[in-house]
Amino acid sequence: DMDYPSLDIQFLFKYDEYRSEFQRTQEFFSLKSTPFQLLSGIELGLQPHVLKESSEFLQGREFDFVIGSIHVAKGVDMYSNAYRRLGDSETLLDFYFEDLLECVKNYKDYDVVGHLDVIRRYLHRKDLDYSYSREKERLAEILKAIIASGRGIEVNTSGLRYHLDSSTPGFDIVKLYRDLGGEIITLGSDAHRPEDVGYGFRETAEMIRSCGFEHAAYFKKRKPVFYRL
Repeated sequence: DMDYPSLDIQFLFKYDEYRSEFQRTQEFFSLKSTPFQLLSGIELGLQPHVLKESSEFLQGREFDFVIGSIHVAKGVDMYSNAYRRLGDSETLLDFYFEDLLECVKNYKDYDVVGHLDVIRRYLHRKDLDYSYSREKERLAEILKAIIASGRGIEVNTSGLRYHLDSSTPGFDIVKLYRDLGGEIITLGSDAHRPEDVGYGFRETAEMIRSCGFEHAAYFKKRKPVFYRL
């Protein structure tokens, strides 16, 4: 996350250290003669005013997969209480989706949008303050921009761990994405602990299938590799 609004935390990525450790681990698995495939990735925290810097950061650096996500809206960390103090839940939704729409319209150096409706986690009453029908029109505009750019969306199962009604996004948005012609969809557990890797994948894969998808994808050298759900 570039220009992250915190004096205590700086989400700055140390690429050289990462690449060295990645290559060391790749070599470890190759010596073990295991079929385990290790791929490299990064989640870029996007804000409308740092899109140029985000693209510049990726230049000359090797990743298989780039997720573009919104963690900061209108310059405020959504995770912080300061974000909730900006207004009521409708205002918080407006701030988030305005920034997300601006990013997907003006930025193309990503593979999928991460946890597209993660704002549900940060509303005053979480899902009780969220209405898909209220947001459907601008969600469609966001999804159309993603599809037109040849990118996809991530279905992030962490919403199930954080006691939301569904993954982020859930059925309604995934179905809308499919109906609009979306094809690229990935599964992610947003695991910050080893035991959460793959959390909720089975039930979430079933949900994605129910929306009309037969395949999900992972990325290798920034290209989608499709596999049957």
